Amino acid sequence: MRKLIGKAGKGKDHGITVKRSFQVPLALLFEVITKPEHMQHWKGPRGFVMTIVSEDVRPGGKVHYSQSSPEGQIMWSLLEYVEIAPNEKFVYTNAFSDEEGNTLRAPFSQMWPLRILNTLTFREDGDMTELTMHGKAFETTKAEIQFFESFKENVKVGFADTFELLDEYLAKLQK
Repeated sequence: MRKLIGKAGKGKDHGITVKRSFQVPLALLFEVITKPEHMQHWKGPRGFVMTIVSEDVRPGGKVHYSQSSPEGQIMWSLLEYVEIAPNEKFVYTNAFSDEEGNTLRAPFSQMWPLRILNTLTFREDGDMTELTMHGKAFETTKAEIQFFESFKENVKVGFADTFELLDEYLAKLQK
């Protein structure tokens, strides 16, 4: 039997924090990060194509999507909105899924947590907006937390690339 570590915020904190500043108004950054019609232009690895299958943008709502690699490999994912505080905070869970939207284990490891809780906070500073993202294993086992923690540097590198794509997309929107 899997012993689950409680809801987010209980017990010893863990996870990965990434910060990045963008030279855009706070409201634009918040919209581009929270709205699926924008996500498909920047979310995920460079060269992948994101296809939104369904979307329900509200707390408790979900976005079901696929990401296709340049080689044609398809990964399905599910994003569930937990909290949306306009221009302040965006909280959501992320999970791998199948075509029907059922949560699955990660294709690369059975030890990867089923869900990751992501908390994004926004702070305007002059003509810059600072984004702080904290991701952590959610409702998981100690072994899964340890496995997730072992990937910290890989995840940070992945988000650095994703944030580069986000920066490029934001620049296109402001032209």
